[in-house]
Amino acid sequence: MPCVELGDSIVHKARETLERAIELVDSGLLELPPSCSGLAKPRVIYGDTDSLFIHFPGFGKKEAFEAAYAIADAITSRNPAPIKLKMEKIYYPCLLEAKKKYVGYCYETPSQSEPTFDAKGIETVRRDSCPFVGKLLQTTIQVLLDEFHLPSSVESNSKLSHRHADPAGYSQLEREIRRAGEQVRTVVHQFAASLMRGEIPFNDCILTRPYWGQASYKPGTFAPALQIARRLLSLDPRGEPAVGERVVYYVAPGRPDQTLISCIRSIPEIYPPVSQLAAGRSRRAMAPRLNLAYYPDKQIIPPLTRMADLLGWHVYQWLSDLPRYQTVQGHRYMIRSTTSGSGMSSNIPPPSSLCRLGSLGSPSSSLSQSPSWSNLPSDHPRPHRRQSSMMRAFVGKPPRICPSCETVVPAIASADAFGNCVPCTERNPQLCTIGAVRFGLELITSHISGLILSQLPTVGSLQSTSSSTKPIQFIPPSTNQPTNHSTNQTYIQTTN
Repeated sequence: MPCVELGDSIVHKARETLERAIELVDSGLLELPPSCSGLAKPRVIYGDTDSLFIHFPGFGKKEAFEAAYAIADAITSRNPAPIKLKMEKIYYPCLLEAKKKYVGYCYETPSQSEPTFDAKGIETVRRDSCPFVGKLLQTTIQVLLDEFHLPSSVESNSKLSHRHADPAGYSQLEREIRRAGEQVRTVVHQFAASLMRGEIPFNDCILTRPYWGQASYKPGTFAPALQIARRLLSLDPRGEPAVGERVVYYVAPGRPDQTLISCIRSIPEIYPPVSQLAAGRSRRAMAPRLNLAYYPDKQIIPPLTRMADLLGWHVYQWLSDLPRYQTVQGHRYMIRSTTSGSGMSSNIPPPSSLCRLGSLGSPSSSLSQSPSWSNLPSDHPRPHRRQSSMMRAFVGKPPRICPSCETVVPAIASADAFGNCVPCTERNPQLCTIGAVRFGLELITSHISGLILSQLPTVGSLQSTSSSTKPIQFIPPSTNQPTNHSTNQTYIQTTN
């Protein structure tokens, strides 16, 4: 059996050692090397478990390494063996986002001339976001960090030693941050435009989540990994992922009334890129469509906002300046920008099918349904299709689409009488009843509409030889009036 008291005592003793080290550094009683004389006193800005982040304001690289080694030796000498504080890295510049989340350029030795990009706990090293999020965040952070350069010593930059007390130093810092903000904003604009045009590779838009088995989730849980596992089981009873396996999925566009959890799709649900047809022919399938509103709002904005809040940047204001896309009048696949201040062309044809009809009708989408090819201008070029492809599309069996989640139901998968797939019926067993009631209401409504239209009187006018015109009302025959079935006579009532 584990000894809880022993573990608690170890953690408490480590916390006491860390607090004593923080008090020693902040007290200013440590003896620093002679090269650090006249500089500001170092102070602890972050400490957790077994690490300390000490700020050396106005220090150069040489003085920072000497002071760090001196502090590490002083703290080690005040603790019994084998407790030892080791100087690990010098960061410049560095961003402390939150607890155990930081990033910066690190120097491990005084002779190191080029820094190394080092990140802990943020999206550049995490696996719970899309790959393009880590790449974009690393690019933006590097653009920011490249604006600051660590001098080799205080002598190489005499103004640096007084920057912490000189208002002009802070003004220079603000200018550097503002200049970096403009560059980061440009990078975000360009990436958002590439995402809307479908230029981001599909494998960079894939998400992964660990799967812990169906028994590990509470009833009513809408975890993405659990939903994907249920979809795979509906396709193949042996397709359940292993416990601990990371399930791969992406977010597809959905209807206005559709939830986000129902928009996720697994990779096995995608049709093969090339399907073999009869007589040795093959056909290439369209690329999967992405939810063009989910990825910017849920994947790009949160990590950029956490970084930008430290610097006073407003990412939401940047995104308000980004172009919003809508379908060009008369064109089915082209998208148009409503703003022209971003330096982008007004008409941007997507080169791939990733953004074709993406998120049509979705409240989180900026794309709208476009008219068909029949509404195109007469001088607009029509798409050319071979007769063989038109015949295959005409005589081919149409795919089954689930009316609830709008996913393609494979031919081997079962569905109810109204086309609902197995995962939807398991999630909502009343879908069959709802479909029957809806079908009955539509049938009754259509019959009532037909009866109403058949009983409406038709009002017209007949031009007589005189100058006056008398309106004529055509009245269908009733049971009270005689009807001559042989002559098919219709009774006419004239009103003055």
